[in-house]
Order: sequence, then C-alpha cells, then structure tokens
Amino acid sequence: MWLKRARRALSKVGLYGFLALSLVIALFWWGCTEPSDETLRRRFQRDRSDFQTLIAMSDEDSTMWRIDFGWARPESPGLTQRRWEAYRVLFKKLDIDRGIQRKKSGNVYLLAYSEGMFNRGMSKGYVYCRTKAQDADSDYEPCVEQKTSGWGEHYIYSRIGDGWYIYLHENLTMQAPRGQRP
Repeated sequence: MWLKRARRALSKVGLYGFLALSLVIALFWWGCTEPSDETLRRRFQRDRSDFQTLIAMSDEDSTMWRIDFGWARPESPGLTQRRWEAYRVLFKKLDIDRGIQRKKSGNVYLLAYSEGMFNRGMSKGYVYCRTKAQDADSDYEPCVEQKTSGWGEHYIYSRIGDGWYIYLHENLTMQAPRGQRP
C-alpha cells in the first residue's frame, strides 16, 4: 500500500516538475526572440524624445564608440558611474538590450536585440544616420541610399523617421537575411 502511494506521489512530482520545466523553457524562449518591426516602430513613436536624448548623450560622449549595460569602449574615466547609470535607465526604458555603438561616420546604432558571437550572428534595432547619401565615408546602406526601405545581401531596413531606421543585420554563412523583403 505504501508503495502505491509513493509511486503516485512520485508521478505527481514528476508531472509537476515536467510542467514547471516546460514553463521555464517557454518563458526563456519567449524572452529570447527578436522584437518585431511593428514593436520597434511603436516604441520609437511612443518614446521618440528619449531616443533623441540617447543620441544627444552619445554626441556628448563621442569618444566612446560602444556603451553597453556592463561595459564601454574605450574604457574611459570620462564616463562616470552616474552617467553610465543614466544610459542604463534609458536602455531599459527603450528595451535597448545591447547598448549603443557609434561609428566614425557619426551614425549611431541602438541594438535592441542580438544573437551569436564574433563575426557570426544577427542584430536588430535602430540606426540614426548622421551621414547623407553624398558622404563617401558612410558605413551603412540606409544612410547612403536614403530610401524608405531596402535590403541587401545581409540586411533589411525600413525608415521610421527623419534619419531613423529599423534594421536587421545578419552575418551568418553568406545568406540573405530572413524575413520578408520590402
């Protein structure tokens, strides 16, 4: 009799354990998916002034080419803990998971999502283009082409405001980006 009760208890524990593990995996998977273009577009329209503030802060800290939640490059005593916390507050509010990256051309990338490592992976987010089509040193196609939307071998983009674009960039195995082309 006690053996039957023990088996029943273990089967319930096993079932509950399986359900709990399934829930954890589902939540993890859901939290690790890239945001949709529509989500990024709505967020930008809703919080445009905060996006502009982030660009203005980046302009003030123009020697910093990368600022993330946990690190910055170059490591600089000029970026105080208070200033870094101000970036983190905006990153969190705007769902900028991987921080910002600034190019020599002045274009600023706000990385809402990324996966992969080194030279293989993908990123999705916003790019604010400082350079115009005639600037030869521009480093990203939306900033050069100045079109409403476009795609290339490793990227897709769509304009969301004056100088602002949503982008998806993939650098995998020489394949075009996933998703529908504009």
